[in-house]
Amino acid sequence: MTTRLAAAGIVCRWEITGSREQPHNLSFGTVERIDRISPSFTRISVTGPDLWRFAEGRLHFRLLFGPNGAGWPHLDASGVTAWPGGVESWHRPVYTTREIHRLGEAGARLVFDVFRHEGGRVTAWIDGVALGETVAITGPSGSRVPPAARRVDLVGDETAIPVIARIIAGLAAGTSGTARLFVPSEDDVQSLRAPEGFRVMWIPRDGGVLPVHAGLALPIPQADAFSFFAGERDDMLAVRARLIEASAPKNRYHVAAYWSKALAEG
Repeated sequence: MTTRLAAAGIVCRWEITGSREQPHNLSFGTVERIDRISPSFTRISVTGPDLWRFAEGRLHFRLLFGPNGAGWPHLDASGVTAWPGGVESWHRPVYTTREIHRLGEAGARLVFDVFRHEGGRVTAWIDGVALGETVAITGPSGSRVPPAARRVDLVGDETAIPVIARIIAGLAAGTSGTARLFVPSEDDVQSLRAPEGFRVMWIPRDGGVLPVHAGLALPIPQADAFSFFAGERDDMLAVRARLIEASAPKNRYHVAAYWSKALAEG
């Protein structure tokens, strides 16, 4: 907001409350555990004094990776977040709070899964990070827990496995529906607890079926149902177009792009 207002010639000075020097949505944690749970996924556990706020509301957060030796973001004299080296020099990937466990009044253990891929900056970080290292995260942000529904249908590629696993874990008893989860190989299949009558299907990539095929086959949700698709951007656009064309109620589905093939190939 400050940047846009400045571009219009309006200079703002924000009122600062208290003596906090770091942004209110910024938290620090300590890497407690690193587990390679399958060939394509690594699970990270982080503990911190004010992480419990990630337990409710939105499902995602951002990891912060800045220029070497730049220091962490902080509030400047006018109360605006200052990014050492410029915000463009920071890598801020989005991840899902897979699990969270309370450790004290505000402290918690936050668990998240990372899909490993060649050339990925976070994959490289995982392979070099040490236990006890400090990490910075902002949020929560992004999607919320889907609304209650009698039937829920979920489709996601590898990048959406963590959020779909989180959604399944929160389903009420008696919820029917399906989850179609795409993974590189059968060795990446995870054990997920789901309500009785809810079917979880793991689909290896070498089977010929693509996430977009499953997404386009999602039932058109009505008042007592909810549909969810997350994956590559072009796939997302195709699935969303079908739901819009079918006049699906906007509050009964969520379609999200977690990556772009064009950017990955570029």
